[in-house]
Amino acid sequence: MAHRWLTAAEREQLTSWPGEIPRSDLAGYFTLTVEDVRWLRRLRAPAGVRLALAVQLCALGYLGYLPADVASTPAAVADRLAARLGVPATTIEWSESTRVGQHDHG
Repeated sequence: MAHRWLTAAEREQLTSWPGEIPRSDLAGYFTLTVEDVRWLRRLRAPAGVRLALAVQLCALGYLGYLPADVASTPAAVADRLAARLGVPATTIEWSESTRVGQHDHG
């Protein structure tokens, strides 16, 4: 029998966005490098997909994991990255194809 060492609440906390992201963390972790922007702009994908990838790229560095519900990305994060990419934050596209490493956690 497998033992779960984390409660459901602990698992949720470790797979979702924090309730608030401090302004200093926005600047420190959600700033795309010139190389990041070049890479994202070279992709043959709609602006919303590129924005979704930027969110995941930064989230991984900030959180150390990709939130299970990337669609719940805080507006401050989406707005900041969208501005850097020069696209409206409302263009963000979440789908199975934009979810890096998407798999069933069953």
